[in-house]
Amino acid sequence: MDQTNIGTTALRHIGTKGMSRLRFPLCLCAFALLCLFTVDARAAEIEGRIVRVGLFGGAAPIIRPGVWTLLEVALRTKGDKPFDGQIRVEQLDRDGDVITSVQPVALAPQAEWRPYQVYFVPYDQNDAQGLKVRVFDAAGRQVNLLDEHGVEVPHLETARNVLEFRSDDFLLVDLSTPKRLPHVALLDSDRAGKPDRVNGRKVRSMLPRDLPGRAVGLESVDAISWDDADPTGLTEPQMAALMDWVRAGGRLLITSSKNWQALSRSQLAEILPVTISGIREVSEAPEFLAVVESLAASEVYTAKLAQAYEKEPIRRCILSPVEGAIPIPADCDDPQIAYRRLVGRGSVTFVGASLMQLLPPSRRILKLDAADEDTARDFSKEIAKEDEFIPIACELVVARRFLALPPMIEDESQSVAWQRAGFMGKRDLYEEVRRSIGFEGVGTAFLLFAILFAIAYTLIATTGSYWYMKRRGWQHHAWSAFALVAIAGTMVGTGMVWLLRGFSTRLWQTTIVDAHADSSEARATALFGIKTPDHTRLDLRLPVGLNASATPELGPLRPVAKSESLDIPDSRFVASERYESTLAGAAMSDVPFRATLKEFIGTWHGALPGKLEAKLIAKKNTGQDADRVKYEFVDGSYIQNSLGVKLRDCVLIAMPPLAESTEEVAGERDVVTHHYYWIGDIGKSGDDGRLSTEELRRRLYTEGGEKGERVKKLQLVSDIMRDWENSMSWIGTADDPAAPPRAQNVTPQQENAPLLLLSTYNLQRVHGKDRLRFMRTYGRTLDCTHQLTKRTAILIGWSDEPPPVVLEKNLTALRPERARTLYRFVIPVERKPEASR
Repeated sequence: MDQTNIGTTALRHIGTKGMSRLRFPLCLCAFALLCLFTVDARAAEIEGRIVRVGLFGGAAPIIRPGVWTLLEVALRTKGDKPFDGQIRVEQLDRDGDVITSVQPVALAPQAEWRPYQVYFVPYDQNDAQGLKVRVFDAAGRQVNLLDEHGVEVPHLETARNVLEFRSDDFLLVDLSTPKRLPHVALLDSDRAGKPDRVNGRKVRSMLPRDLPGRAVGLESVDAISWDDADPTGLTEPQMAALMDWVRAGGRLLITSSKNWQALSRSQLAEILPVTISGIREVSEAPEFLAVVESLAASEVYTAKLAQAYEKEPIRRCILSPVEGAIPIPADCDDPQIAYRRLVGRGSVTFVGASLMQLLPPSRRILKLDAADEDTARDFSKEIAKEDEFIPIACELVVARRFLALPPMIEDESQSVAWQRAGFMGKRDLYEEVRRSIGFEGVGTAFLLFAILFAIAYTLIATTGSYWYMKRRGWQHHAWSAFALVAIAGTMVGTGMVWLLRGFSTRLWQTTIVDAHADSSEARATALFGIKTPDHTRLDLRLPVGLNASATPELGPLRPVAKSESLDIPDSRFVASERYESTLAGAAMSDVPFRATLKEFIGTWHGALPGKLEAKLIAKKNTGQDADRVKYEFVDGSYIQNSLGVKLRDCVLIAMPPLAESTEEVAGERDVVTHHYYWIGDIGKSGDDGRLSTEELRRRLYTEGGEKGERVKKLQLVSDIMRDWENSMSWIGTADDPAAPPRAQNVTPQQENAPLLLLSTYNLQRVHGKDRLRFMRTYGRTLDCTHQLTKRTAILIGWSDEPPPVVLEKNLTALRPERARTLYRFVIPVERKPEASR
């Protein structure tokens, strides 16, 4: 019988009298429905639209997987009452749990559109396609919205044509207006006809007013250029976000000309390497020609530039360098026009005139820049052969010298896309670092116990119990004995599981800390692996900042991205659970743990308990071995560790600080000639932590132990990087049964190698038939060589003591059971005149 007949039959049985009895309940139901529709009608007074997914709007949004990504939503209410609530965006983390990104909302009645920026982490391209944006009121009830077409909808949905670019490609953003800077636009890999290159580049333009209000919104960006910057239209949060992005590792190239007053009066002046006091017109710029000549020995191109300056005078800023500013070039007799300043993990390069005047593009270049991508790809190589603007102005001056970008590498042995997928032995260095928080030894112990327990239980419960019963003549008690063995086995198994899991929350932590000599301020990236003894939920947060308080500033925290290697598949829970990420990861609430591993990554800034005091003074070697050791660090050089932690296995990386050296920043050339020094351990403090000039020189320039023989030659970074690679070559993949257990066979050098290679990855080069054996995927931002210059060196050391970065669970500090911390310090290098002794 169908539902209609059932209903008709029921009404006949009820009859007229029954219907009269139901009249009052029906009226109540009708009133309730009327109220419900009234609430929905009010909720539908809120209008909403999605402005952009990622930094760039338009028909095809582009995002970088695995990092914080901007989702901008505009809302307004047509009602006569204010609205308070939340925007919620859901997506899956690598474990299959649903993480909800939450952004508070406050709308005034009858007001204009108000933009809200929600930050989420797409773990692959699909996570950003068709993303649902929901709005909830203050009582936690979802409200309907009016979309851009005036249609009432339960949620807004992002487009399904979101594109992604590779996790280890460089993203360059040009803020120049009213036209983009061709010097940067032509660095794009696809426009240059060089797709799938290692260290590939994506270039996009963006209006300054579209900058996000939080630094995490720029996490996908590696470098920003801004010609003749005018920050007048930026809000204070936008300027603060741009400055924090630089401190977190961003590279900012900023020039000034006619807008110099607006720049010098803005908040951005705090991070500039110069102060600007005025502007003047000049018809020559030998200081800038020196920048070009030291990179490219092309008299024709520099002559063209000199003629262009005479024809159209340059509006040049009058500059005064601030403390710590590094002139470009470092050895120039004229007052420099370009300076670099290292700020936190990042750098600011300032040029005191517009690049459109200093490096004027030809009409053909401007036409090429305006062409579509396919046309540009067809003609860029041809034009590059005839016009030196692309190979010199774009590649050498802007990309290599000013932005400190590594060259794009073609791996000729096979396609990069194939290697990126993990074939032919190409390994993911970031995945190797992630394994350091993976409790892999615990997993191995679980497996061994499970195998041994299964064997022992089977033997005891069957053969053992039967033999014992038969020997005693108790065969009629066999079932009882079997039950007792089962109970005992259950108790033993449960006890061993708890013993292996532990009885409290366990944390393994790997931290990379970056700081400058003589400063206690530091920046860090920390990976956290958390295991709980049972199923539970925790609130997590990462306090940051220089000052401790009852309500500390909180740093962004998010789940670790999944591996890009095919040999390391990720598994997901079938029954997913939900938790929240508020204000770009400032707090993670109600995170589910199932007595299994969950991994997070966070960025931290704050004060170290002490500092590293250091200075290096270099002098050209005039001794008998000057042909092999061209320079050395002399009197006045020292290192004093006052951090309160011992640094072990320390190394020093330095560039030749000589006047005849043409490199200003590491990696400018296709051949890497930087030097590597083994220093060893440095004590915690006091005399144990001090390396005087004599002791420092002994460690840098002697070999052979007690004999103290002088080194035959200085070791190159490129050579030691091969040693690091070879030390990792024995490690098999996850599917390789022949690989030895890591926990038992890893030496200190092998354990340190992945992070050392990530720290210097931009110095990787391929020559001849060689090929790269490693990729870095999400470890792109861990390279520190863009801070290695002619006037700076980098000291790298390890510590097994508790790091300065402390994760909190339920407002209580969670101390790591196992901690590995890599410290990297930028040390100033002074050059002593050759005539001095």
